[in-house]
Amino acid sequence: MEVASLVLPVFAIIVTGWFAGVSGYLSRSLADALVHFAYNVAMPALLIVTIAQEPARNLLEWRFLLAFGGGSLLCFALVFLAVRAGGKHDLASSTIHGMAAAMTNTGFVALPILHAIYGQPAVLPAAVATVFVAGVMFPLTVILLERDVRGPSHSSGLVKQILLNPMVLSTLIGLVWAITGLPIRRPSRPI
Repeated sequence: MEVASLVLPVFAIIVTGWFAGVSGYLSRSLADALVHFAYNVAMPALLIVTIAQEPARNLLEWRFLLAFGGGSLLCFALVFLAVRAGGKHDLASSTIHGMAAAMTNTGFVALPILHAIYGQPAVLPAAVATVFVAGVMFPLTVILLERDVRGPSHSSGLVKQILLNPMVLSTLIGLVWAITGLPIRRPSRPI
């Protein structure tokens, strides 16, 4: 029952947001602004702090990265190839199908739930998974989608686009912070 009391509020927020959108309580412009804030400000801040608090050697644990990353890439490849083999989908559509099958929600759902239930030590697997997703899966998706839209010869600016993605950039900042070992200061209380 204790786990349910910690997990249910997260899903209650998700359902409440969905209902507010479907019922028309939130206008489309407000919903877009909330998504923009969550993706470009709130989630990157959470990723930086979460990843930076972990020792770098734990974040780059090759066995977990191999297991999680290998499973993610294998799942992506199998679905991507199966969709492409059907002959009805282009490269972009096949990429989206592959990502839908392989993508995990380590940031928006796993991090808060793991932290609420088990505390900071349990966040490590989700943080490592996030490093892989942001460092490998997002760039792979962008490269394949851009290749389909612009062709293989139009790669100028693609690296910049990938590196400036809020999820990739915040993951890299958190990883560099963890490698340097600099502490993260807690907000001070006013006197």
